[in-house]
Amino acid sequence: GLGEFEYGSVLTFYPGDGDSMDAFTSRQTGTVAGEVWSSLYGGAGTNSSSSATSWYPDVNSGTVTDQWYIIYRILLLFDTSTLGSGSTVTSADMEFVSQSVYESFTGRSVRMVTSNPDSNTAIVDADYDYTLWGSVAQAPDKLLSSITTDSSTYNSYALNATGLGNISKTATTKFGLRIDSDANNSPPTWASDKAAYAQVASSNTTLPGDKRPRLVVTYTPPPASAAITGTIGDGATE
Repeated sequence: GLGEFEYGSVLTFYPGDGDSMDAFTSRQTGTVAGEVWSSLYGGAGTNSSSSATSWYPDVNSGTVTDQWYIIYRILLLFDTSTLGSGSTVTSADMEFVSQSVYESFTGRSVRMVTSNPDSNTAIVDADYDYTLWGSVAQAPDKLLSSITTDSSTYNSYALNATGLGNISKTATTKFGLRIDSDANNSPPTWASDKAAYAQVASSNTTLPGDKRPRLVVTYTPPPASAAITGTIGDGATE
């Protein structure tokens, strides 16, 4: 008498499985004195890696008035091709474990965005190019002050309609993390040698258990079908 409700099937995807990766790319000036925001935001990347155990979406100020020192952008790619073209994605959460947060710029958030690196499995400095990064939130921004940093608990982004629409059912889904000031191309109020970042466990994490970033997708598989061949005779019933 209870009936049945079908909530959908669930698949969990991790960067590094299949045609995917997680990585960082950044621009860091030669000295902590820094450079103007437009140069840091729009200049060429100076560093990148896919082998670190943690990632840091980050904005740092320099020590000279109105100069800026570092921006880090984080790639999170998931091979979601097993969903299949006929499936319907109904909900999804992108989840990560954090070891620490640092926020001397108050009120900053980490935004989940889209990304478009040159390769799905190899990061290069040139992937810092701001034209390869989205600015639109794929889920509600997460205040740095709200992130759990016990190295165990998953922090979750519940994808909005835009984010759900950017999940590929036949290829690689390409997301990323940016500090909101970077995503908005709008620096915080400057103060000398300040920073805002979250430490995010990577797919290379050495934390106990499986603490890799993950994309958990609830979906409805395509309806099953079968082709029937042969000859049907008189009097047959369906």
